[in-house]
Amino acid sequence: MATRTPARRSASSAGRSTARAQLALAAVTPISSPHLNFNKAFALNPLQAQKITMGMLTANRPGIDKLKDAGQLVNAISVSGDRARRRTLIAGFRQARSELALVHQMALLPEEQAEAFIKDYLDDGGDLASVFQWLGMAGAALNAPRSRAARAAALRHWGQPGRRGARAAPKAGSSARATSRGFFGDVVGAVGGAISSVGGAIGGAINSVVNAVTKAGKSLADAISSTLNWTVAQLRDLVTALVRAGKRVGDILAAALTKGVAQLQKFVEAVLGAGRSVFEVLSWGVGQVASAANAVVAKLVALGKAVADLVLNVVALGRSAMVAVLRGLMAVGKRLFDLLTAVANQGFGVIRAVVDALLAAGQLVRSVLADAVRLATTACRHVVNALLQLGRTVKDLVSEALAAAGTVLRLLLQTLAALGRSVAEVLAAAAALAAASVRLVVQTLIALGHTVAALVQTVATQAIAVAKAVFTALLALGHKVVTFLVALAGRTLSALRTALEALLAMGLSLASLVKDICTGVVEAFRRGFFEGLIALGKAPLQLLKAAAEAGVSVVLLAFTVLLEVLGGYKPLSEIPGAMDQARKVFGTSIQLDRVKIGFAALPGDVMRLLNIEMPRAFTTMYLLNFGPGAKVDMQTIIHELAHVWQGVQEGPLYMTRALEAQIGAGLDTLFHEGTYDDSASYLVTDQMLIDAAGDFKKFNPEQQATIIEAFWVVRFAGEAVAPGPYPTTALVGGFSPPLELVLPYAQVVNPALGAGRQASGRRKAVAAKKAPARKKATPRPTPRSGRRGGRTAA
Repeated sequence: MATRTPARRSASSAGRSTARAQLALAAVTPISSPHLNFNKAFALNPLQAQKITMGMLTANRPGIDKLKDAGQLVNAISVSGDRARRRTLIAGFRQARSELALVHQMALLPEEQAEAFIKDYLDDGGDLASVFQWLGMAGAALNAPRSRAARAAALRHWGQPGRRGARAAPKAGSSARATSRGFFGDVVGAVGGAISSVGGAIGGAINSVVNAVTKAGKSLADAISSTLNWTVAQLRDLVTALVRAGKRVGDILAAALTKGVAQLQKFVEAVLGAGRSVFEVLSWGVGQVASAANAVVAKLVALGKAVADLVLNVVALGRSAMVAVLRGLMAVGKRLFDLLTAVANQGFGVIRAVVDALLAAGQLVRSVLADAVRLATTACRHVVNALLQLGRTVKDLVSEALAAAGTVLRLLLQTLAALGRSVAEVLAAAAALAAASVRLVVQTLIALGHTVAALVQTVATQAIAVAKAVFTALLALGHKVVTFLVALAGRTLSALRTALEALLAMGLSLASLVKDICTGVVEAFRRGFFEGLIALGKAPLQLLKAAAEAGVSVVLLAFTVLLEVLGGYKPLSEIPGAMDQARKVFGTSIQLDRVKIGFAALPGDVMRLLNIEMPRAFTTMYLLNFGPGAKVDMQTIIHELAHVWQGVQEGPLYMTRALEAQIGAGLDTLFHEGTYDDSASYLVTDQMLIDAAGDFKKFNPEQQATIIEAFWVVRFAGEAVAPGPYPTTALVGGFSPPLELVLPYAQVVNPALGAGRQASGRRKAVAAKKAPARKKATPRPTPRSGRRGGRTAA
């Protein structure tokens, strides 16, 4: 027990005479002078003095009179400073079982005298119960300081017969008279009345008693056993007195704990009843062993303290304090959800502290998540954010959410999005988990509104392992590779390369991948994928061989893309006069702004694979290909543009049919003449035009191109402006039909050409009259002449 400082002692001493004056009870006249009688008896025999003291206290007189006489006797003996007399007097009070009155009188002595008197009292076996009873009664007066009547009312529970257990049991050798007629019958009331009359001055007396007990070597724990049968109201009064004397709440509770958990819990209630705060109680309780901490929390809950109140009281005390409180709450049956709900409306700082403590207390992240998603949106977001700030990664949370099952994963992903965590981060985290987990994450993201295209585009910017894991999950969910490719069309080369490498790493064959690129991706975006494959080390010949495994149409399309990748192409619009002449023939049936012309220097292995003779011209969709350094004329450009038109009408199938015609003609001459010559595939005669009666489909693609080329020659060649290094030339010694025969076929390509038919016919008739007789039609020169006539290739 703490001692008082000199300053406090001085202040206390200054008010001592006032306190004694208030307790004088001047209206009562003593029967005799007790101190004189005591001194006379003591001079003869100390035992006689002891008997006189006992007789005075047990006499059948009003308790208030006896209390006054006791006060005069104690004061006189104390002033004498004679220890022998003090000890004799103490023995008399104890024999009369009037220790409470003695404590009261000792408390009113000057502090130095009180210390000496109380030390002798305790050294001689004096009962601490009486000291604590008096302190409790003094505390009751402090708890009701408004008026004397209020203080008297507050003291009533100390005078009830049922509370006599607070005094010590009769000791062996006590006289029957002392027991039956002792002072105890009315001393409580007398002392209570005396205390209530003092008012605020009682505080000094309390300090004297507590300090004297401490200096006598006694502790709070020594005296707690005397309070085991006290009511909470009495303990509350005691706590009030002890706190008034400078004792800390923690000291009081620690002393109570020495007598067991039940006593501790009674003191917790008493401390709060004495006006002390929950914070003071918890500040001590959270630092104790688990059983004590749990007992404190349990009592607070039983007293109606809200979970939020308890939590808020220990936030500032740190993690260990929060852990102790939460464990105590769970020990009394509070569920994890109850704890989270209790702080759901608090700020993020409080929720973070609670989450941190829950994890430290052994709660699993999955359990926290499972209950967090049942909270309101804001509270759930705070819990998840707390977990992230406490070092749990997105991967950890996703993994734990999967383990929690139910809707936890869905709600977690929604919360992560609300916290600004990207889908890329979520997918990267999921990719580190098992395949089944990745599949569930991807499936949940799609259910939340994320498209397959968006997911594919996202992982294409991540590591290959992430793309591979997500692609695998999407395939397992029934999505197709071609869907991935379509989603990636137009993306950066690095993204395409990542996606392609991931697909190949999954075991997808190059042939299957090339097929999906050629048939599933629109033409404008195929080049990027092939550039990505080449960047991965796939050679053009390897790509063509892979395409060949998927069929002729695929290899033709693949070859078209490779030509664009490997060749140096420029728009047709950069060829002087070419766009103007092309529009005259094709009108709007071809998107001429997409047509490119170039001079491909293809690798020899590619040329050999496709049996291409260079610098022979060939067309692949919108690309017009010529050999390196070739000089081409406009009619050859028109011929190749006819193949472009064919591609617009029927896709790459036209290339297949053109190759079939060329190869068929070549093999026929090889079989009959011993030399491969495919020029027959270009052959068109006037009679053939007449026989077909305008049905363009009766001619193979090379014949169709020859017809369109001839139309341009007979209709527009004379009007053409020489396109710089690409001079316009007329047919020489070749097929040159009259306009009327080729116009119906040209109109298939461009119906608008019919408008100029009559004018053209008249011009042709005039020219025919002037011209010599026409020779029999002959086949056009073979492409090997290098003049014109293209080989169609894929």
